[in-house]
Amino acid sequence: MQRSSSSIAALATALAKAQIELTNPEKSLIGTIEPQRGQGGARQFRYAPLSSGLEIVRKTLGQHEIATVHALRPEYWIVFG
Repeated sequence: MQRSSSSIAALATALAKAQIELTNPEKSLIGTIEPQRGQGGARQFRYAPLSSGLEIVRKTLGQHEIATVHALRPEYWIVFG
């Protein structure tokens, strides 16, 4: 009995290969959390801009011929599960 189509198998193979190449974006920005009154000093943290992560994902997936789609409006979001 066939459990998946050959196109799903090809997509899964391409995703697995792309996943090996994905890297974390550089944490190039610094954020500050100001304390509430009487709760000590401000805390800082480093983070990567979303654009850096998207650039890595788009480039890596594109090298494996996998397209990405980014819906800007929630009514176009699709949830798989």
